[in-house]
Amino acid sequence: MIFAYICKVGLFGSLCAGMFLTSCMERENEEASKRVIEVGKALELARTVMNDDDEIDDYFDEIRYVPLETRDDCLVGSSPDIKLLDKYILITSANRQCLLFDKATGKFKCQIGHVGKDPGGYRNVDCLVDELNGRLLFNGWGHDLISYNLDGNYIGKIELLIFLKKYSCG
Repeated sequence: MIFAYICKVGLFGSLCAGMFLTSCMERENEEASKRVIEVGKALELARTVMNDDDEIDDYFDEIRYVPLETRDDCLVGSSPDIKLLDKYILITSANRQCLLFDKATGKFKCQIGHVGKDPGGYRNVDCLVDELNGRLLFNGWGHDLISYNLDGNYIGKIELLIFLKKYSCG
């Protein structure tokens, strides 16, 4: 009798666990489908939002979709800010990351620096792009800028007063 009771409880428990796991998988699939951006629909929506007299071609010379590489070390965080450089796509996010992707292929190139008070650390991910010299300039913790090259290598600190004197118009 005890054995029959254990078998019934075990069978019932297994059924409950199976239903629970199935429902979790369905929710996971629904969440994954929400993360997919349907580019064609987005472009059509842009066309319908614009005035009848306006054409997308009036605003853009070229529209190109570049799928970015997705690995654990290069996932774009929340509230991304995107800067298009000559050869790269620079993405900073609220997750305090600065990521560089190849503009032609979408392949991840490198992470640029980090937020922190240690040597090489910067205050936040908002940066100035000095593409002519191949560097990014971040706010430091004093009156300085933290400089990185486009390979993600730390160049050094630039004292802000010296920087302003060198690049001022007067």
